[in-house]
Amino acid sequence: MCSVVTAPGTIILETEFEADEGVVRLVDCMPLHQGHTNVVRVVEGLRGRVTMQMHFAPRFDYGRLIPTLGRLDQGVFAFAGPDAVCLRTAAYLREDSAAASATFIVSAGERAPFHLVWYPSHLPCPKPIDPFEILGRTEAWWRQWAGRCRYEGPHQDDVLRSLITLKALTYSPTGAIVAALTTSLPEEIGGQRNWDYRYCWLRDGAFALVPVIRTGYLEEAVAWRDWLLRAIAGDQATAAHVRCRGRAPPDRA
Repeated sequence: MCSVVTAPGTIILETEFEADEGVVRLVDCMPLHQGHTNVVRVVEGLRGRVTMQMHFAPRFDYGRLIPTLGRLDQGVFAFAGPDAVCLRTAAYLREDSAAASATFIVSAGERAPFHLVWYPSHLPCPKPIDPFEILGRTEAWWRQWAGRCRYEGPHQDDVLRSLITLKALTYSPTGAIVAALTTSLPEEIGGQRNWDYRYCWLRDGAFALVPVIRTGYLEEAVAWRDWLLRAIAGDQATAAHVRCRGRAPPDRA
């Protein structure tokens, strides 16, 4: 039996697996930007003593590049072209061609951490982090952000969950809001066309701003508008029209 929930006020995913031997919970999160793109997974034992298996088979360039694997202290790394990833864990990893796997046991009260990080292949692997500390910091940040919500009407949990999703779709360095998470899904199997939502669509972004503003998240709205002013700066007529209706864009590029 499997159940999937999201920790209240966060985008931290919690998946519980119930087996004959006991129950385990997988806690997955993408921490706040630490200079690299990180994914943290913690396997928690809730009841009994459960045998777990992990399989790591990274592929780059939409699956076209099969990377080379190497071993490092408490983990493995994989690289191909400009991309590289590093997986660290206390579990013993077995290498098999371009993949690695592990079998480990988690008892009630135990936690097994996994840390995956992407980095440019021409640079050294980033230094290890404390997955438990990063997980706690990420949860605290999201709960603080969710606590700023000013909505007090019906379906508060659903509204907050929608706002958290919009925040997760926001590219923090610029303020742009990605159109959707379902990027690059094919229109039909084997077809040439796909639904590419990787970019910020002006219509979708403008619609997203309405609930963001109404619930008190003005900083996100201002960041999106600043991104818009920078994006249209090459069209002087449009930029001047938008600028005259509000404050001028910041000096930064």
